Amino acid sequence: RLCFDIQGKTLTPNQLISRLLRSQVDLIWNGGIGTYVKASTESHGDVGDKANDSLRVDARDLRCRVIGEGGNLGLSQLARIEYGLSGGVSLTDFIDNSAGVDCSDHEVNIKILLNKVQRSQKLTDKRRNRLLQSMTDEVAALVLANNYNQVQVIAIAQSHMAVRNKEFADLISYLETVAELDRVLEYLPNEERLEERTARQQYLTRAEISVVTSYMKMFLKAELVQAPYIDDPYLLEYLYSAFPGRLVKLYPSVIRQHPLRREIIATQLANRLVNTLGPGFVYRMVDSSGANPAEVVRVAIVAMEIFGIQSYWRQIEALDYKIPTVIQSEMMLKLARLMRRVTRWLLRNRRGSLDFQHTIEEFAARLVSARDMLAKKLPPEPLAIYKQRRHKLVKENVPRQLAAEIALSNYLFPLTSLIEISTTSGENLDCVMEIYYAIGEELHLNALSELINQLQVKNHWQAMARVSFTDDLSWQHRALTFNVVCSMKKPCSAQAAVSDWAAQHGEEISRTREILTRLQAEPRPGYAMFSVVLRELLNLAQSTSYKQ
Repeated sequence: RLCFDIQGKTLTPNQLISRLLRSQVDLIWNGGIGTYVKASTESHGDVGDKANDSLRVDARDLRCRVIGEGGNLGLSQLARIEYGLSGGVSLTDFIDNSAGVDCSDHEVNIKILLNKVQRSQKLTDKRRNRLLQSMTDEVAALVLANNYNQVQVIAIAQSHMAVRNKEFADLISYLETVAELDRVLEYLPNEERLEERTARQQYLTRAEISVVTSYMKMFLKAELVQAPYIDDPYLLEYLYSAFPGRLVKLYPSVIRQHPLRREIIATQLANRLVNTLGPGFVYRMVDSSGANPAEVVRVAIVAMEIFGIQSYWRQIEALDYKIPTVIQSEMMLKLARLMRRVTRWLLRNRRGSLDFQHTIEEFAARLVSARDMLAKKLPPEPLAIYKQRRHKLVKENVPRQLAAEIALSNYLFPLTSLIEISTTSGENLDCVMEIYYAIGEELHLNALSELINQLQVKNHWQAMARVSFTDDLSWQHRALTFNVVCSMKKPCSAQAAVSDWAAQHGEEISRTREILTRLQAEPRPGYAMFSVVLRELLNLAQSTSYKQ
């Protein structure tokens, strides 16, 4: 009675269950049959579980911190939403108990594989059964990893919903168009209701994000099965990753001939991308670049490989319970932001000619050396910010090397452009990097970038414009760097090269500086002003282009 705050001395079994549901505890785990919690806006008849009418409670009366659903329909979806809006933590039944379905999928794929081996008379029933039993723990590990990653991405999305709510509102509309999402059927708020919530600083709950995430994964799987590159040999690792390591070692050729090969690879790709970069990533890239979803996935996979994102992700996950969760989320979001920018760059520059193996080999090795020298090339102000961010992470018990890598991630995006300039011009990468930052300092482009990032976004068109401004600035900075590199007539001295270039084009540069200075003096610069400034930078890049 004391533990569960029960006042009376006698209770019926149903009354006891009802009181337990409303008790102030950390966790309620539902493993039973029936719907025990409804929304206050629902009647018992709406729930459709008459046997539990006498013990069912309203979500607004729950006092637990977390709800886990081992059984189906323990809460109505509206109850989950009401509970989430009041600050409770819950997902959905199809997320919390998805391990059963995931395990069945692995079992089916493995048995299809072993049946094929048996038909070739290379495996007896006795050996097959022993092999299946020996892989129990490894299959469990694969299933748990999938579920861990899925819950992780939902939690990260929810924790940053205050700044991503407009993006998710647009994502829901997109899924209505391409993935047959029905807001009414899935209890997702319409645009008017979303605006009302935003005004109250109430955003999508974990239960609602779970639905959106699931629809995005299903949509991507359907798209990827038909993708022209799905049989590319480079993607074999995604096929192998769906099976226990022992099977991969024993029967690699049989796995490659699996009748569900395309479906398995599509599933693994969709899960990897959404679980790492978030449910809204593909939509944002489609919207900003005009690429189709399959193209976005291909380019994003290349971007993640080039920058070794999975390695950093695993290092961050290894810090569970060692550092605050919010710090882990912030580090992951920094990597996701880097991937958005690199993916847009690749879509803009390499979409038509991108090949998995060739593009990764072109950039990955040189990127390692560029990253090693990057901190030494940063101008004073970015360098100070980098050191400050690194110190903050180390102070939170993030290992020093990982802290340095994550703090540096804000400055990694230009490296693909700089590697391309080095390859095209034949100039060494060290020199190209120095020229890039010298130009940035000469024209105050870092300050311009910060001003763009500070632009307030109030609608979809402004969001598109800000992305476009960021990409255009990167493009002009790259073009100016290329111009200076190509105009050099002696061994590299970055500052001297930029000074010579500035002297040759003094009139044009003075005009550009003047406009940039006027922009910086504005208390609240608007979108039109940035359009003018970026047009001026384009003119400068075109008028100073190197002509042999």
